[in-house]
Amino acid sequence: MSAANGTVSSSEKNYLSAPTATELHQSGVKFKNPGKNSLFDITFSNGILEIPQLKIDDNTKILFRKSPGL
Repeated sequence: MSAANGTVSSSEKNYLSAPTATELHQSGVKFKNPGKNSLFDITFSNGILEIPQLKIDDNTKILFRKSPGL
């Protein structure tokens, strides 16, 4: 942040990112596949993160390109 005018330059911006699965696991979070199809059906309770499995194949890139606003 510039002391002179209180503005933040683009090179000084901080970005917030989610922890990786490895970091969550190392901190004690357990993972469970709820067996549901929706990627948005995610819950966290009692240290267990229930998140649907994302299968990566040749068509995954196409899927994400067609859904830019998710």
